Amino acid sequence: MARICWFSYQTLSADDLRERLRTWLKESKNLPSPLEIDEFRLEGLEDEINLLEERLTRDDQDIGFCHNDFQYGNVIRETNAITIIDYEYASYIGIHSIFPYPGTEKVH
Repeated sequence: MARICWFSYQTLSADDLRERLRTWLKESKNLPSPLEIDEFRLEGLEDEINLLEERLTRDDQDIGFCHNDFQYGNVIRETNAITIIDYEYASYIGIHSIFPYPGTEKVH
């Protein structure tokens, strides 16, 4: 069995994150029916994006999209693939708060 012995993540600048969120929100409002917009609370997402923009005041912050519930029940190993499920706690978060000293821990 192969082991995962590294962690890969992508970071975004605050400007790139703002642009990506605004683009996603605009596109998502064109896809579903008005009922689905209410069901998925897309109108509330705009308020959350505005709040996030207010809090991202420094240009040098590294932001990453993190699962935040990476326990064994949320990782499904198949023959040639790994599937990660259950994203209810997933969010954008400052990478520095999760990985303050990357590469200093041993992977078993």
